[in-house]
Amino acid sequence: MHTFKWYIFCVFIILVFFAAIYGIAINSQKNIEDKNITTTQQILTSNNQTNPKTDQIIYKKKEVLAKEKHTQQNTNYPKYQTNIPYQKIQEQELAEQNLSEFFKLLDANQSTQIKDENNTIDKNISKQISIIDSQKKYEDEDLEKKSQKAIYDTTAKTLDRRGKKPLLAIIIDDVSTFTQAELIKKIKLKITPSIFPVSTNTPNTAQIANKFSFYMIHLPMSAINYKNEEPNTMHITDSKDLMLKRIKKIKKDFPKLKFLNNHTGSEFTSNTQALDKLMSILKSQDIVLLDSKTIAKSKVKDISKKYNMPYLSRDVFLDNIHSEIEIKTQLKDAINIAKKRGYAIAIGHPHDITLKTINKNIDMLKDVEVVYVDRLYKEIYGYIR
Repeated sequence: MHTFKWYIFCVFIILVFFAAIYGIAINSQKNIEDKNITTTQQILTSNNQTNPKTDQIIYKKKEVLAKEKHTQQNTNYPKYQTNIPYQKIQEQELAEQNLSEFFKLLDANQSTQIKDENNTIDKNISKQISIIDSQKKYEDEDLEKKSQKAIYDTTAKTLDRRGKKPLLAIIIDDVSTFTQAELIKKIKLKITPSIFPVSTNTPNTAQIANKFSFYMIHLPMSAINYKNEEPNTMHITDSKDLMLKRIKKIKKDFPKLKFLNNHTGSEFTSNTQALDKLMSILKSQDIVLLDSKTIAKSKVKDISKKYNMPYLSRDVFLDNIHSEIEIKTQLKDAINIAKKRGYAIAIGHPHDITLKTINKNIDMLKDVEVVYVDRLYKEIYGYIR
């Protein structure tokens, strides 16, 4: 009897033990499923925003799922797993389905993020290209206007100035405002202003020219690289009739016009056919073209000779580098050329630094005579207009 009671007691203890294990297994499974469902719902309601550490989230989530699956497959209590209520199975399947949708959304978000990043990169590249193009525009203009190094043309005519000061013509290009005109006039030297023709960009230049006793016209001509051209720029494809019409209009606006020089013009002045048409017109209108020499292979000298026109060209650009030291250095180069050859031509622009440097260094010019351009043609060619 005593043995039987002891047997019953042992069976009871075993049943209690297995019941406890069963309860622990069920609760553990429920906690895992509830955690998955809660986590998934939170993720799916987060407006599909991608986390900066998305790759780590995906990796850890997959790792958790793999461990859970491994636990289910290798548990020591398969009979209790198979007895999980149907509702719990549905919840688990729903959690897995939600997780699958979550990963799809992450993939989609990653794809969208990559596209957005690519678009941002493209925009940044476009912006940089725009900046580079803007910079190149000014680089092209500098190339058009010019090597900073002085040009000493050994084939140019010389002028015997023994016993006299050599002559120096200083031309200020791009004149287009009354303020520029006043600043030039304040310099107590015979500075030659080269004024833009009347256009939509420079409507007041005819009135500005009246401020000076002598001036030139700064005629825009097409360039090889420089695209920011002035209105009514002369092109190599222009007909002779169109060129004549423009020159007559300029002459009407500027009745005292006798001399002009080219604004940019690396393309036009290196094109024999275009230059030939223009030079024949200038000859008929009694206008002389001074070569700004914006390109080494300029044909102005050859075509001038063909039409028996006097030829002079620029020796120095003063202000490619906008600093007082550099401008002063270029001015010295012009003076030295004048001393060797009897004359020189320097071209600058109406920048404050240029005009101030010239005005500040008038004493440096004491060894040369600063003259208007027409004086050079008179002294060298006997050309009086």
